[in-house]
Amino acid sequence: MVLERVQQMAAHLTGQVTHHPFDPLSAKEIERAVAIVNQEYEGVFFNAVTLSEPRKAEMLAWLTSPAAVSRPHRVADVVAIGRGSKVYDGLVDLDQGIILSWECTDGVQPLVRQQRRCD
Repeated sequence: MVLERVQQMAAHLTGQVTHHPFDPLSAKEIERAVAIVNQEYEGVFFNAVTLSEPRKAEMLAWLTSPAAVSRPHRVADVVAIGRGSKVYDGLVDLDQGIILSWECTDGVQPLVRQQRRCD
């Protein structure tokens, strides 16, 4: 455990960060997810970009044998707002740089609240 933490700190200092599959998305990963979506879908506003955690079976396989099983991909869960206040939900594979899913969620209101001016 101590050795793993020292390795993490060294990686952060050298800029060669390898994220644990459950680490929150970094600022660079969020920027990458936004860029990937913007290549495919123009004119959307981003409401939330968060980590989509790997499936339990995938994590258990990797934890059991990290040398033999590849690390789970980093996937961003993206919620975006398009024209007409349509809400889109998608998954973006940050390792492969592709959109895994993208769908309009009919009947869902965006989480953005309009600000009121207090004059």
